[in-house]
Amino acid sequence: MTWGFLWLMFAIKIPLIALIILVWWAIRQKPEEPPSASDDDGGIKREHSHRPRPFPRHPRRGPHGGLPPVPPSRVRSVRAKARTVDH
Repeated sequence: MTWGFLWLMFAIKIPLIALIILVWWAIRQKPEEPPSASDDDGGIKREHSHRPRPFPRHPRRGPHGGLPPVPPSRVRSVRAKARTVDH
């Protein structure tokens, strides 16, 4: 049981040490410098030269695009009549 306990204690330390080293390395990194104009290779760079695509069109109705169907009739809710209090 002692050997298993010692093995687990050392095996768990390895990922912790790797994490500490990774964080230390990330903190010491210098920020990237933006590319200068002299590094341009002469290629064409397009950010967004095209317009966004429009929404899809509604489907045509009938052979020649007839009128849309008539909406259903409205349903009105029934109002409750006020109750009178009789003593």
